[in-house]
Amino acid sequence: MKTNFTILLILTICSPTVFSQISWSQKADFGGEARHSADGFSVNNKGYAGTENDTTGNRNDFWEYRSNQCLEIAKYPLNGNINDYSGNNNNGTYTNATLTADRFGNANSSYSFNGLNQYAVLPALNFTNEMTISVWVMFPQIDSSQQEIITKYDADIGSGNQTTMRSFKILKESYQFGSQFDFQTTDNGAGNWHLNSTTVPVANQWYHVTGTFNNGVSKIYVNGVLENSHVGSYSIYNSPVNILCGASYSDLPNPSFFSNVVMDDIHFFDCSLNDNEVNLLYQSGASVASACDTLYYNTTNITWFGQTVKASDGNIVSVGTANHLYNWSNGDIFLHKYDTSFNLIWSRQFYAGGGMDVAGGVLATSDGGYLIHSATGNSNAAGNFSAGYIIKTDSSGNQQWVQTLTGQSYGDNYSSIAVENSQGEFICYGHVQNHTGCNSYATRITKLSSTGSIVWSNCVQLNQDWTGGITKLNSSDNYISAFNNANNGTIELRKWDDIGNQIGLTSYQYNNQQISVGSVRHCQAGGFFVLGRYNSNGSQKNAFIAKFDDSMNFLWETSDSTYAENHFYTLTEDSQGNIFCTGAINEISQPSDLVVTQFNSTGLFQNKGIFGSSTSNELSQGIIALSNGDIICSGGTDSMGLLVKFCGLGNNTTSISENSSSLDSFTMFPNPVSEFLDLTFEATATKPYTISIYNLEGQKIFNKKHDITHIGTQQLHINLNNLSNGLYFIHLENGKKLITEKFIVAH
Repeated sequence: MKTNFTILLILTICSPTVFSQISWSQKADFGGEARHSADGFSVNNKGYAGTENDTTGNRNDFWEYRSNQCLEIAKYPLNGNINDYSGNNNNGTYTNATLTADRFGNANSSYSFNGLNQYAVLPALNFTNEMTISVWVMFPQIDSSQQEIITKYDADIGSGNQTTMRSFKILKESYQFGSQFDFQTTDNGAGNWHLNSTTVPVANQWYHVTGTFNNGVSKIYVNGVLENSHVGSYSIYNSPVNILCGASYSDLPNPSFFSNVVMDDIHFFDCSLNDNEVNLLYQSGASVASACDTLYYNTTNITWFGQTVKASDGNIVSVGTANHLYNWSNGDIFLHKYDTSFNLIWSRQFYAGGGMDVAGGVLATSDGGYLIHSATGNSNAAGNFSAGYIIKTDSSGNQQWVQTLTGQSYGDNYSSIAVENSQGEFICYGHVQNHTGCNSYATRITKLSSTGSIVWSNCVQLNQDWTGGITKLNSSDNYISAFNNANNGTIELRKWDDIGNQIGLTSYQYNNQQISVGSVRHCQAGGFFVLGRYNSNGSQKNAFIAKFDDSMNFLWETSDSTYAENHFYTLTEDSQGNIFCTGAINEISQPSDLVVTQFNSTGLFQNKGIFGSSTSNELSQGIIALSNGDIICSGGTDSMGLLVKFCGLGNNTTSISENSSSLDSFTMFPNPVSEFLDLTFEATATKPYTISIYNLEGQKIFNKKHDITHIGTQQLHINLNNLSNGLYFIHLENGKKLITEKFIVAH
């Protein structure tokens, strides 16, 4: 009985897609002694199953499953044709439409409509009380006109009355009506209920648009996020007309309102998906990239890379620390130049203090050279910093000058961050200890001339809490600094003029309530970013990024949430204004992984890249975007410096979407799973397999190498006790064969 019951649940997450509207819900927690896994049984249309219970009675051990399922009526991947892959045979046809690359760069995997005479026809699907439509869409260009995406909207066949056969449509509104996405429904075939998104699409950017309807309640989502809703009391009008893609008025053979649009992955469901299910649908079609190239730099002791910058000749320059020991008595600053394939061009070392020398920042200067900052040198006894250092080099990495930032015999300027102004001068900002004119811990802001002499230096009496650095605004020689106030959990943002006067102050917390720490970076289009981690004192620490204008007005914020700890340390932008944040995920609960998360210029999630192992920590402190879409990160492992390249991450070329390819005899049991997941598959060669698990944020939370010791059946037993309840992806590959499947954890 239990076996059959579990097989039923497996079928609910295979193609065609099935969503359980109520899913599992706790019915009783009996406590007492362990009863282990009770057999499943059914009563009418409800299923019941027990889960293990320990002696404390803390686990819920009796769950109800309601079989109120949401079925996919039609599924159009658009991979070379307009066939329905839901199993319902709702195949479509097209006129003149052109196959083109999809959002991952796969050739002939989406359809382009030219706005002149191209369209596709789908069957006359009817929905009365509930429905969901979703589609990935991209506009090659944006003009002032209305753009039809999916429409069931026509004149009364044979009568010429063009107001009596409307059912629903998704479109982009004209400039006159705001240019947003619009989900329209009607109850009488005539009038429309308009539901506009807040997102206004831009050219050459993919969007996932979803419209849902449930007994008069309509909602519109963009990229998995609910943007608008309307509460009414009506049903959708049923009509015999076909559904069109890329045009409207399907009274064939004379459609009209042709649209210039590219579409991919169209779904129709016979129910209204909830918020989580819409987000799942979006995330399953979003992407996560794997690293395509790495370089490990190892010395006798601990080594790491800090920031990386682009050289004027298209190569890269990275700063870092080698031979570091945590006794404050050893360490060398290095500056390396590599080509973009990580071949070393030149290497330089610096001994600023003669003892423990460390550095984390490098700036490409306007004269073609480099400025090493976030550096500290120690020439005193172990445990005593002597000074913060700024080191200037020429374009070949040869030292030109060094400036000690007001060194004292004990304590001093810790890792000052530097930026360059329009005159070739440098503003340095960092926290200090026992400086002249400062009481104990404080913050100091200093201007250096282009030759390294101190122009002015001011002490700001802030406490010893961590500083978040400084950045220059693009529009002027004004600067924004960040100070993390541990007393109230805010990030204090200060604006400075070019002679060191404070001319602005505001505070920021993510979502106006979460304890936050962060740093600042400039935005190439104007304004600045704040990025870091919120809920920093709580059990769930999530990465965030926020945008402000030049006047320090808040514009938007977004988060890269996961069940484990993550943190954004720095960011870069590409030429289109896409934002790439990097840092680490799973920092505390397990070995951390290096992460890159891509957002568009308005903060919408686009893509993700992850690099990590199950045995060591990896994190990134530097990032650059190359013109070909590759992203390079610099950071380290527990002991080695690390450069990582994500090929085409900026072009969204890979995906963790469900992919059932030809892995022989793959089975996964049970599903849902409460504790252990058993995998079985056939191996025809001794090449090892890699097993990875991703959560819905696209973050890799499990990675394991499985060596093949014999040809034939392979069995794996994976402990999932540490995973929270929810839906995940499991991915297997051995270089050629691969499969990605969904599974549910329900403890």
